[in-house]
Amino acid sequence: KVSVKTVSRVINRETSVLAGTQQRVLRAINDLNYQPNMAARNLRSARAYAMGLVYDNPNPYYIISAQNGVLSACREAGFGLQIHPCDSSSATLLEELLDLVRHSHLAGLVLAPPMSERAELISALAAHGIPFVRIISAAADPQDGYPCVYVDDRDAAYDITKHLIQLGHQRIGFIWGGTSHRSSSERYLGYESALKDYGLPLDRKLVIPGDYSFDDGFRGARKLLALRDRPTAIFGSNDEIAAGVLAAAKSSGMEVPFELSITGFEDSPFSRQSWPALTTANQATEDIARQAHCCCWRICRLPMLQLKESRCRRIRVSARFLSCAVPRHPHGSPLRRAELRASRCVARQWLRPSCLPHCESPAESRAAWRADGFCANVAACGDQVRLVLRTRQGSNMNPQPGNTTPASLPPTRMFTEAAEAADAIAHMLSRNAAVIDRLAVRLRAAPPPFVVTCARGSSDHAATFAKYVIETQLGVVTASASPSVASLYATTPRLAGALYLAISQSGRSPDLLRSARAARDAGACVVAMVNAEDSPLAAAAEIVIPLHAG
Repeated sequence: KVSVKTVSRVINRETSVLAGTQQRVLRAINDLNYQPNMAARNLRSARAYAMGLVYDNPNPYYIISAQNGVLSACREAGFGLQIHPCDSSSATLLEELLDLVRHSHLAGLVLAPPMSERAELISALAAHGIPFVRIISAAADPQDGYPCVYVDDRDAAYDITKHLIQLGHQRIGFIWGGTSHRSSSERYLGYESALKDYGLPLDRKLVIPGDYSFDDGFRGARKLLALRDRPTAIFGSNDEIAAGVLAAAKSSGMEVPFELSITGFEDSPFSRQSWPALTTANQATEDIARQAHCCCWRICRLPMLQLKESRCRRIRVSARFLSCAVPRHPHGSPLRRAELRASRCVARQWLRPSCLPHCESPAESRAAWRADGFCANVAACGDQVRLVLRTRQGSNMNPQPGNTTPASLPPTRMFTEAAEAADAIAHMLSRNAAVIDRLAVRLRAAPPPFVVTCARGSSDHAATFAKYVIETQLGVVTASASPSVASLYATTPRLAGALYLAISQSGRSPDLLRSARAARDAGACVVAMVNAEDSPLAAAAEIVIPLHAG
């Protein structure tokens, strides 16, 4: 048998009870399924056994994570938890918190941002003898004498910006969070410091004010992407802002991450569930809140535990940088962009009647193309790729602060071949000028209501890319036809007036050949893109575009 006082000491987790006795009491509590009455416990001992979590934060993920962290620590300490949302800008906030502590009989408060950053509120709570711990953003120990768990957001923001710079980005946009939150200014200072250390200028046009919200991220990104010299990467102050940036980029037809890199801050579920996943920083919010509760609990029990204040006054937590990015060039992904630009040029000249004036002959069509800048655009793509290749051959893809001197990095064979894409397109257009003239005249005379592609295997990848370019650049609906519809099911498609693109290296696939013939018989303009000009598919087509693939 043990005394009531001993049982009380075990429940209150006091260290004066022997380990064996403690285990017997805990076993009996478990066997009896005993649950302490918190209200009676408070009255009996004249001590509080509940903590309060006070917040004014619109971010639901942050609040849920903080609640989970504090609640976990409360359960381990045998404490209850009271959640109290409030308005941090309220003139009566101090009275509200004092009433909360008195009426709910709370042992102490855990203050989340931005309340935790109001100096006058902190001083008043201390003057009234209310135990509390703040969760704040700070690059170093605040040295203000008040207990806190501080998160080094500035260092994590520096790492994120450094990571983008080392990937090759030179124009990096930044969208602020709420001005009432110190974390937003700390993250901006980390961004600014990284730019300075790596010798990049701070362009004020790339810094957009906002709040910690999806809408501000969307609006801010639209402003940045509308700039003539737009950024190739955007740093959102939190993941919700980054989500808005991602939505704005996709609504503008941009390919993420090929044409724009996006980073957030927080490591919320969205950063992992979005496609593509976002580079972000893990704040470990649950761990921060848990440590804040433990610190507050120690402060409440200092006389009993005889702990020095310094042991629980200030705790530093580092945010952890998480990368989901792939290396890319300062201009986004110029190889990809050059390929897109060249392909878009081809699509525009084929299908958009307004692109060219009426021409009576192929020669006039070629002259109009040159006057319209088409050939210049394709040539510019090749020039850009060659410039990028030369730059990468002598560029340092992992620069260090204050060092932008290129170092020799020979390109891989795959990279070299990929870099030739724009040149290959320009070469093919040059050799096929007469054929493309003929196709342009044909499509201007009878613009197709829709486009159909038909291909097998790897050729279908090119057809899928053609669908993307035609639909996004011209607004013409493009469908991918299955060759088996005509060959296996002997179905006659309704393709009158359509542009039918049949793509094949050999031009000898039986089902593809039968599909092309069925499309021709249905009234479609069949264009065969083949490597073998003497193939059956070429013979079945109205127009043949040789691929010259060797």
